[in-house]
Amino acid sequence: MPRLKKMLSKASAMSMEPAGPNKIRIGRQQAALGLLWQPARSGMSVRDQAALAGSGTRVFGLVAPAGDGRQLGFATAEKGFASGMLAGATLFDGNVVGDTWGGAFPVGNGEWWIVAVRDGWIYEDLVCRDAESAEAAFRKLLEAPDWGRLYAPTDWGGGGAGGASLSELIDLGAAARLRPLNRAFRFVSACCAALLALALLGYGWREVSRLQHEWAQREALIGDSTPAEAVPAPWTGALPIGQAVPHCERAMERFALEPPGWELLRLECAFSEGGATVTADWRRKRGRISFLAASVESRTGIRPVLGRNGESASASEAFEVPETINGPVAAPWTGEKIETALRERFQTLGLDVGLARRSGRSNAASGGVAFNRHDIMIATSTGLRDYARLISDIPALVPESIMFNMNANAWMLKAKVYHRPAAFNQLASASVRNSE
Repeated sequence: MPRLKKMLSKASAMSMEPAGPNKIRIGRQQAALGLLWQPARSGMSVRDQAALAGSGTRVFGLVAPAGDGRQLGFATAEKGFASGMLAGATLFDGNVVGDTWGGAFPVGNGEWWIVAVRDGWIYEDLVCRDAESAEAAFRKLLEAPDWGRLYAPTDWGGGGAGGASLSELIDLGAAARLRPLNRAFRFVSACCAALLALALLGYGWREVSRLQHEWAQREALIGDSTPAEAVPAPWTGALPIGQAVPHCERAMERFALEPPGWELLRLECAFSEGGATVTADWRRKRGRISFLAASVESRTGIRPVLGRNGESASASEAFEVPETINGPVAAPWTGEKIETALRERFQTLGLDVGLARRSGRSNAASGGVAFNRHDIMIATSTGLRDYARLISDIPALVPESIMFNMNANAWMLKAKVYHRPAAFNQLASASVRNSE
């Protein structure tokens, strides 16, 4: 308590004045207003998160953390921001304002600063050029329920604590500072996981390549006695997994958003013939749809659809993937060969792969041939494209979907691979006997 009183009295004694657009001077220090705040993503570098936040239209070179690193505030030097400046929205003393509050503060030159925090998350950090637009933005905040304290002119409809001086609410010792991206803090656990995965892939990839070559030699010994064109192919029109995965990853990154007050429940990319569809589902946690809509639409160009009860929202986008398997491919492997090859490759890298054998049904469309298959499931936190390479040479493989679990920071890749029919097995066995 003595330290708190000392900090508050010191702040009260300091002069506060405008220092240019989106900046105020507190004593001898400057604070940056109007940063873009995003939830921090484990497993993704700060630089990559800055690129996603910019959506290809802005280049952020500065970042500040908030909420013990739960959020990142991005800024650009174009507004006159510089390393070492205080991140304005982190100035406020939680012991005074609480963890759910909003305020509108005049900052000089006719400008107003709108700040809001919900459940400890920075909800709004907006500079308005005049009182009229500031009042409209503040009234928009009031659409969200359950505010704790509200600081604004009493005639703006907020009630609560009324207007308040900034110096009464801040604690300079708690504020975060802007830092260049190349010196930004790192997520240690995520980096360690990535380095471990890369080490495993580096040490094991040579052995995997040897196994792939060995299987190719075995296939050459057996030979394809029947032309590939004669094989009824339920995999025709499937996407080559090595090309399909990067396309889906890029599409999913655009929808990987968790604006304050909203939780991303599902992020999935489902493959289809010639393309894929990415879908994101969100659940409301006291957030407002206008905030979610603005975040999603600015990143993707798509406006999310609000659920009937107003507590959920979703957005989806279909896109084409030009690399489609339409021509002849190598004949399917046997089920035993698929299992043996996959287990050898993944165990060499110390990885797990889920395999489930399924029985097919004969039908006229397939020429009366029943194609059995294996369902493949690969879960990983890093290196999804590298893992897709481990199965990219297997014929008759059809990628199904990619899902990303935000809480576990884990990818799940699902695919199915068809088995060679019994007629092929008999021909192959006869070929081997003849060669002997």
